[in-house]
Amino acid sequence: MKENGELGGKGIGEGSHGTTQETCWKSVWSLKVPPWVKIFLWKAYHNILPTKDRLQRKGVMMESSCVFCNNEREELVHLLVTCPIVNRF
Repeated sequence: MKENGELGGKGIGEGSHGTTQETCWKSVWSLKVPPWVKIFLWKAYHNILPTKDRLQRKGVMMESSCVFCNNEREELVHLLVTCPIVNRF
């Protein structure tokens, strides 16, 4: 996670066998999980999941509060990390 609270990003350090980012993605793509899990992780890392916050920025008119807790703006970090309802699971 970046200092500003976003997931993913550029500027990840170099390792002896390529970038840390390349090594990480090779590990993700080789996981023994359904393909949709890998795609979800990739989309989450690149912050391109269709959260209400992102949809609003694309011009979709809708309420921005979290579908689970209804207290905070539905952003990626909130949905995956800080939402109190989601964290119960």
